[in-house]
Amino acid sequence: MLDRLSGIAREKCSDARRQLMGEIADLFVADAENYNDRELFLFGEILTELLDNVEFEAKIQLSKTVAPIDNIPHDLALLLATQEAEVATPVLEHSLVLTDNDLVEIARTKSTEHR
Repeated sequence: MLDRLSGIAREKCSDARRQLMGEIADLFVADAENYNDRELFLFGEILTELLDNVEFEAKIQLSKTVAPIDNIPHDLALLLATQEAEVATPVLEHSLVLTDNDLVEIARTKSTEHR
């Protein structure tokens, strides 16, 4: 599996980036409750990096995939929650890791759709 993911990562096209992000998100979701803090951090870092390199629909899909996970990395949840409203909505509605302060700041600085 690692060789296949490495091969996808070497490709520069947006379809490959979307596929890579989807497969890594699926790996995260499949066993999220068993990862230690370091593993959660690494998943968050990788998915955050990939998020900058995929199209809008892939961002929405990632948000829907990880939003219900109780231990989604905070930085990833916050990044998703501050994206366009369609991307942010699943995380804003379901994530347990966003703090009250996060939500207040998002409501204060983002669009009406976010509120």
